[in-house]
Amino acid sequence: MPKLDTKLHLDMLQNSKKENKFDVNSEVYGLHWGDPETVPPLKYVRDSFLLPYITTSSTVLEIGVGGGRWTRYMLKAKHLYAVDYHVELLEELKLNYNYDNMSFVLNNGYDFPGVLNQSVDFIFSFGTFVHLDVDIIKKYLINIKSILKETSNVVIQYSDMRKPMARALKGSFSENDPDIMKKLVKSCGFEIYEDDDQTLWHSAIIRFGLVSKSMIYVNNLFYKEQPNILLLTYDSCRYDTLKVANTPVLDSFVDIVSAQAPANFTYPSHCAFFCGILPNSSLNQPYINRFNRQLFGISDVGETNVVKKSYLKIQSNSNFVDGLRGAGYQTIGCGAMNWFRQETLTSCFEDYLYTGTDADSQIDFLLANLDPSRKFFGFINFGETHAPFFYKGKKDTCPVDVRARIIKWPPCESPGPVGQANEAFRHQVEAAEFLDSRLARLFSSVPSNTIVVLCADHGECFGEDGYWGHGFNHPKVLEVPLAIFRLDGKLI
Repeated sequence: MPKLDTKLHLDMLQNSKKENKFDVNSEVYGLHWGDPETVPPLKYVRDSFLLPYITTSSTVLEIGVGGGRWTRYMLKAKHLYAVDYHVELLEELKLNYNYDNMSFVLNNGYDFPGVLNQSVDFIFSFGTFVHLDVDIIKKYLINIKSILKETSNVVIQYSDMRKPMARALKGSFSENDPDIMKKLVKSCGFEIYEDDDQTLWHSAIIRFGLVSKSMIYVNNLFYKEQPNILLLTYDSCRYDTLKVANTPVLDSFVDIVSAQAPANFTYPSHCAFFCGILPNSSLNQPYINRFNRQLFGISDVGETNVVKKSYLKIQSNSNFVDGLRGAGYQTIGCGAMNWFRQETLTSCFEDYLYTGTDADSQIDFLLANLDPSRKFFGFINFGETHAPFFYKGKKDTCPVDVRARIIKWPPCESPGPVGQANEAFRHQVEAAEFLDSRLARLFSSVPSNTIVVLCADHGECFGEDGYWGHGFNHPKVLEVPLAIFRLDGKLI
């Protein structure tokens, strides 16, 4: 492994110029090792580990700047510290990037002269720590800790000697791997938020910081302006029911999409919802398709590679609602179905009421308990769209028993009308229209920056293929409506 004062990096710079590996008059030194604009793994690092943390109000520090291969993506920061051990590399950087918001810092190999304590929002290093021995990395980590703000992120690329390409570079790359690096980071008093050992050929990426585990991240940043969230579930509501229903309030915000429920009855679907697994659309769009981008989720458990790109995420050993509560959110819930007598679905709420089917009472409870000084997660499970489709003021009763218990096994085609032609469909449509008439009061009474998720937990069979009700995997049971939007109309 090269010594700290090695001329390796200076030799690479001079050799690159001699061998014309880059145009000294127009190109940035270092792109011949891979351009984040064109090389997919580097582009992923740029998009996932760098760009989300660069804002016009942030103070950013880069360790080991080289010629500016990565620096160019940090220029919009309020202030950018460019740190390097070699004055020649700082001078090379100045040839391309020398702006008023930049400070060029020559260090001793692991310190940050001139950088104030608790002043930095984000630290990034790529191509430097892969060459540093663990003892030097530890010295860096100790000094990093003092300059970070409480709500900060640090992203470091480091050597992964488990990989053949890293071992082939032995002598240039340091003896390190994810187990060693994570242990070192934790021993220095940091919390690890993310560790990616899959993307790069010879190295890994780690993201860590000082923030406690109860903090909430929006777009991977600790976010002081955390959004309010309102999750509304229309129990048992089919997608085609809400599609044909007259719903002027909902329509004024968004068009619903067809999505697949995570389960075929109330309890498991809501368990999934509370972990961030919402109904999933086949459309390749963020939030309605969680494999494009998940709306909210729990860090470090389950599908971590899906969750890490979530719009809003939190760490919890229980569920997302519990994590929000631990982070200071007010969590208020109401349930209509009997499943919401179960503590496993309700203990995560600070304020909770089992109401049975009564949308007005549920909305009253939520609004009466809202504390305007706190962010909130509000949840209502509406029962009006569940058989027998009763709602306040309903004048007739549904003549059809749609409960699964009436199925004759094996199921066979029903003699009467099925699906939308069945009388039960009309009753569910009318129940959905009733609920829409209640949304205006709810939406107008909560802050306009509230994110609303409106969906069903499962659908319902009305005699299709001999099936009735739910609790089994039939297309009409798994197809549900989904809508995700902000009340102020802004994009999420």
